[in-house]
This record gives sequence, structure tokens and C-alpha cells, in this order.
Amino acid sequence: MHVLDQFLYQTVSQTEEGPQQNGSHSATHSATHSTALSISTTSLPTHIPERLLISKTKNSSVHYLNPLSKPKVPKCYRDKKVKLTEFWIPKENEWDQSNKGKRILLSENPTKPLKDVDKNTLAMVSPIMWNKCNMEGTCLLSNGNLMNLGAKASTFEVLGGKGRTERVFGCGSGDRSLVPFVSVASNDLPYGETLYIQELNGMDLGGGQKHNGCVRVDDSGWSFGSCQLDLFVVSYVDYLWLNLPENVLTQVKKCKVKNYTTVEHLAYVQADTSPSTLEAVPKGTC
Repeated sequence: MHVLDQFLYQTVSQTEEGPQQNGSHSATHSATHSTALSISTTSLPTHIPERLLISKTKNSSVHYLNPLSKPKVPKCYRDKKVKLTEFWIPKENEWDQSNKGKRILLSENPTKPLKDVDKNTLAMVSPIMWNKCNMEGTCLLSNGNLMNLGAKASTFEVLGGKGRTERVFGCGSGDRSLVPFVSVASNDLPYGETLYIQELNGMDLGGGQKHNGCVRVDDSGWSFGSCQLDLFVVSYVDYLWLNLPENVLTQVKKCKVKNYTTVEHLAYVQADTSPSTLEAVPKGTC
């Protein structure tokens, strides 16, 4: 059982037995427990990753997705445009942009460590590279190691090195690996939910590929709130080239996600470029 699922199970069980001594818990239970749990941040175990949080409200309560049921779709996804942003894999020694939109070079100036949950130093990078790794959630070092956010805030893990055949683009907030132009991060939609984005339908992705408009929630984001989607676009160059609109019309519906990954994408992240790795990207696990 995942640590988050275990915590939810214990919390639900304890709530049904009686009130909690630590923190404020409120839920309406049925035969399959509640549709969601509202858990005070003061009662959260410290080992639950921040990137697994579904949403935060104004009173600092944290709402976790109950794996036993499906929450309602927020109204903003049904009757108005939602904000669309993009995230990508920052690559050491290449051009990128700061959080304020300024063009920056992620040059090697190794003065800040990327540490794991046990405080072991995994790599030394420049402060600006560290910030990009933390913001985007995944980053690629010059030696070919793909870094991903760890189980605690400001910690990292090595997903694999040069020529890897699994987790080639990084991991989201669940058990799926990221899929180019398909994976989106959302803080108020269920993990695994598919959506149709009108503005993506028919968009030229290069190489003769056209987007069908279907995306899937594979991640969550700590740097934004609700009613926003963050689309994974592989690289900073892809972000510039696509020039996507800032607001889009969405429909939460069943749709078929496609594999838009190319050999060039695999080469960019220094992964294995064989046909088998290419075909496995949409089904990758973490």
C-alpha cells in the first residue's frame, strides 16, 4: 500500500471510530467511506510528498483524493476557459527561462547540492539549475542522469542515466511516467482523468503529427492553484515553438490519448532510442 493510501485508510478508520485528538477531520461517510477527506496540515505525516497534494484551500486545509471514490469535476472545467501553462525538462548547459520569463543559461557552476531524502548529495549543480529542477519537477544533468523530485520537499532522486529504457521523461504524482504532449498536472481533477482541450485539437506537433486534443492528468503541481492545467511539452524549445494560448476550453470526458513521442525526443533526454522504448512511453510506470 502506498504511504498516502495507508494514511488515508488509517484516518478514515479512526474517524469512523471517533473524533481525532490531533487535527480537524471532517467527512460524510457511506458504505464506501467519503468522497473526500479534509485533513488539517498540522496532522499530516511529514513523509507524504508535497506533490501528492490535490489542492489547498484558503484556510490552509489540504484535500486528498480518496482512492475509494471519484470527486466532482469543478465547475470551471465545464463552462469557462481554464488557464493553460506548460512544463518541460530543463537541461544542464542549455538555454531556458526563469520563473519571470527571462532567458537564462543553465550553465555548470556546481555550488548547490541536489540531495535525496536521506540528505545524501546526488549531484552538484548551479543555484539557477537547482531552482529549475525544483520548479519543473524533473531535470536532466550533463552526465545524462534524469533527476526527479523526491518524497520530501526540496529533495530529489535519480530516475536513470544515459540510455535508460524506463521513466525516460520523469514521473508524475502517481504510478505513471510522463508522456509528451499528453500528461498534464492538475490540482483539482482526479489522477488519470482524461480531458479534451479544444485548442489542442489539430495542433501541429511537427513530424507530420497533429494533436487530437486528448490529455490525461498524470501529475499535480505545488506552484499553482485550481482551475489550471500544466501540460508537459518535453523541452524549452517545444514550449517556444508551440506558443500555446494562455486559456483553453476543456471537456472532462473519456478520450484516447496518443503517443506523440519521437526518436528526437528520446535523444534530447539521452534515453534509449530503440523502437521498443519509443512504443512503451505511453504505458510507462514509475
